[in-house]
Amino acid sequence: MSRFEPTDSFFEDEIREGFYIPAVMKKAWGAQLRVLNEIDRVCVELGIKYFATWGTFLGAVRHGGYVPWDDDLDICMLRDDYDHFLEEGIPLLSEGYTVYNHKSRADHLMFVANVVARENICFEEEYLKEFHGFPYIVGVDVFQLDYMSPDPKEHQLFRLRSMLVQKVAGDIFQGKLEGKDLRNQLKQLEETIGIRLPDGMDPNEVRRILDIKTVELFSYYVGKKERAEKIVQMMPCGFWDDDFYILPAKYYRKQTEIPFEMGKMPVPLYYEPAVRKHYREYMKVYKGGAAHSYPYFEAMREEMQALSGNELPEYHVNVEALPERRTVLGSDTAHPGESYRDVVNECLGEMESLQAELKSLVNTIGICAELQQLAVDLGTYMEAVKGEGYDIVGILEKYCEALYGFSQENTTEALSAVNGLFHEASEKIRVRKEILFLPFKGKYWKAFETEYKKWATDLNADVYVVPIPYYYKDYLGQLYDMQYDFSEYPADLPRIHYDEYDLALHHPDRIYIQNPYDQWNEITSVPPAYFSDKLLAYTERLIYIPWFRTYDFTREDGPQYFNMKYYCNMPGVINADEVILQSRMIKDAYIEKLCEFVGEETREIWEKKLMVADPEPRSGAGKEPDEKILLYYQDFSDVLLYAEQSVEKLQAAVERFKGQKEYEKMIILKSALIDEELKKLEPELYEHYTEALAAAASVGAVEVRNESTTNLAALVEACSAFCGDAGRIAHMFNVAGKPVEIQEYE
Repeated sequence: MSRFEPTDSFFEDEIREGFYIPAVMKKAWGAQLRVLNEIDRVCVELGIKYFATWGTFLGAVRHGGYVPWDDDLDICMLRDDYDHFLEEGIPLLSEGYTVYNHKSRADHLMFVANVVARENICFEEEYLKEFHGFPYIVGVDVFQLDYMSPDPKEHQLFRLRSMLVQKVAGDIFQGKLEGKDLRNQLKQLEETIGIRLPDGMDPNEVRRILDIKTVELFSYYVGKKERAEKIVQMMPCGFWDDDFYILPAKYYRKQTEIPFEMGKMPVPLYYEPAVRKHYREYMKVYKGGAAHSYPYFEAMREEMQALSGNELPEYHVNVEALPERRTVLGSDTAHPGESYRDVVNECLGEMESLQAELKSLVNTIGICAELQQLAVDLGTYMEAVKGEGYDIVGILEKYCEALYGFSQENTTEALSAVNGLFHEASEKIRVRKEILFLPFKGKYWKAFETEYKKWATDLNADVYVVPIPYYYKDYLGQLYDMQYDFSEYPADLPRIHYDEYDLALHHPDRIYIQNPYDQWNEITSVPPAYFSDKLLAYTERLIYIPWFRTYDFTREDGPQYFNMKYYCNMPGVINADEVILQSRMIKDAYIEKLCEFVGEETREIWEKKLMVADPEPRSGAGKEPDEKILLYYQDFSDVLLYAEQSVEKLQAAVERFKGQKEYEKMIILKSALIDEELKKLEPELYEHYTEALAAAASVGAVEVRNESTTNLAALVEACSAFCGDAGRIAHMFNVAGKPVEIQEYE
């Protein structure tokens, strides 16, 4: 069983913390996790420890998965484990895997190894099947942690020697050292460090040898690792003359695992203080700082397209067609078959002609009989299409009764009653609009609620909610496994199965859609009958409302703005008569993106058809829970690190709750690792801690729950505020917009 096994739903586009993650990024993540599964298999076989590091480490501790705007996967190993992996692990990797490092490639200039599944972009079917349809080069970065001498002078000596070697290597790489200058520098290295290189070597090979020597210097203390009190990632952190990322060695002596996406990620035993050392105030969210352009695979896509000389499959727009698109997008606005409105209007036309003949008061019995039959036929047809009990049918029934009375009395008063009822029925029929909502997922219905409520209370509107299905795409882009969650909408929402609603027959006045992609999404597609260009044939007004809400951003917010191509430059936006967006700032971003996509000359089109919805409160800023509940949580690694002080913190939190009146209830959430790890590592501390939990649970209005058996999202929604340790649970409250108080130990 692999460590990470993503399901189909994992690869769907998603909003996390106001950030849009497209399906192609999910494929990249899934492919990276597949590479990590391979590394994990080898490491387990050889008894090698590895740990999440950098953005992956931050994501595991703070987000329980990838940082939403991150696009790569980083792990680290202690130097001896890393060397073991290179020597014995590489041969155990499956066919096709390659490890880039200083020894394997002369052009590898970084002090980080890269484990890649293939060295080139690959479209082989077996590869695409294994790596979730992601053809680009995919891998995992492997950083190394080095043991430091407990003697500061000895460590400083090796640090300076490493810096000298790297200074010479860097100058050679940049072409700053040649001829006599190069020989002098190499001579100095020989006298100072004992590095001797023969004359006449290629500068790139000199650089490679010096890099390998630098690694040897980094590794000088690995043979005495049991004496090491601290560790550091030597390049570049160990070069800096401060304690940045210098960590107690005990943090990394053992592994533990914490949630990460659909599995668990190995992290150092003392992961919370370790990530705090990495990122200082790591609970503050900063959307930036990646060491490469986002997303990393975009440059590969552009290069592949340039080399092939062919356009890669993607959605394109005919600029010339935009102003008159309804007559050029495959099918025009002509009804594809006779519609409900055609039939009703034809019937009303016949009835109007006969109504005019009634004024002559000649042959009224025969005309009344014809009108009665037409009214009955019209009412029967309406109920067949609109449903039994349709209100206008009641007016037609009264109209038939009035016709009978007139045929018997033949008076102007009776004729006036007939005319009044016919006018009432025909006016109601003509002003009545039909509004159709086509949601594709129950959990996305909320995006339609404002518009739905507006039309549902309009007496001159017939409103239909018709949930539509969607399909997953396999690694070759073929549709399979239809998804239809008809039952997952609000129970009180009237809705119709998509098989029971005939678009051509109903021809609604307005159709609302929330899926912009048509066939152009990487992982899902709605049925072709519901593509936006097809729907244009069945309505006078097609309206698109995104299924999601992001946080507001501008084009300066790089990753957010880049990812717009996956939902803004799409058919639903282009084909809709109206697009309803969440804010003016998002509208401006759409306009800029669409002008880049289609052309600056189209700016006026987007200004007119992009609308801004009434503002809505963000998640967490709405209705306060009925019961005011305070959640208290202590992270396992802090309990382990601070020991008895953490028990005192727990007891103090309970006493504080007992002495206040703001919260009616306190829930103490026990870390899943307390029972899994603390019991084995520190049995006495475990006993004392569980006794403190039992004492807390005996207090009225205090409840203790286990993290492993708790729905965390529901718990955050139910609680009013958070108090306790930094980490994933506290971050969930931050994202929900609820008060967070982080307790201090030092």
